[in-house]
Amino acid sequence: PELLHWFEAAYLPYRRWQTDYGQEDDAALTTAIIRRFADWYLTHYPQALSGGPLREHLSFRQPLPHQPDGQASTLVVILDGLHAEDALHLRQKLEDRAPRLQLVETRWVFSTLPTVTEFAKPPVLTGLAPTAAVHQSTRAEVLSEREDPLKHLTPGKALFWRVMDPDRTYHGHNADASLLIAVEATLHRIATQIARIVHDAPADIPLRVILTTDHGRLFDRVPRTIPIPPGMTAHGRAAWGARQHTFDASGLLVEGDVAF
Repeated sequence: PELLHWFEAAYLPYRRWQTDYGQEDDAALTTAIIRRFADWYLTHYPQALSGGPLREHLSFRQPLPHQPDGQASTLVVILDGLHAEDALHLRQKLEDRAPRLQLVETRWVFSTLPTVTEFAKPPVLTGLAPTAAVHQSTRAEVLSEREDPLKHLTPGKALFWRVMDPDRTYHGHNADASLLIAVEATLHRIATQIARIVHDAPADIPLRVILTTDHGRLFDRVPRTIPIPPGMTAHGRAAWGARQHTFDASGLLVEGDVAF
């Protein structure tokens, strides 16, 4: 909890300032902070998968908040690759467009590793660790982005609605000077869609809306400079494949700038 509070109250505001106005020394400080966090998270993550203290703060360990009481319908919107800054912007847009909604809680959680959709999304849908989530039943009915959740709202029922943005926009406009404008438009569209659902929901069905994501996003470009380990497949900053090492009880092995 202390680290999550530090992230919101100290790190995120500093990171906003550093990316817009910081100099070389500020970037160096950010790099040092990120490495310290990475070392901390990698040390605690393996134990969290098997019941360690961090367990309750992993994204996929969160139970469906505010379980339906027989009357309410719960819509869980899973956005792809929604990072913290965009999440705050989306929340504000939704508050402006759907005044009927009352904000109950904002909670920061830790993503799965690796932060790749095919590994990070199934755990959110099943509530299980990545290795156990494959081919398992989801905790609620899953709707694709093309489906209209409004047609599926039923008293006492929970729904997952998978939205492929903003990740899709970031990948599609990654090299464009208009990237931030495109992302802003995407967040506007998502907020408008959710507001429509809220506005048009049957008056006799209380509606709970939960916004979450499968993984976050870095603020800047990070080109890969480390060779992919033999026999592994890579995507972004992560690689996976057959186990090649022997691990002790920590579940972690660090070789230079690579963590297994």
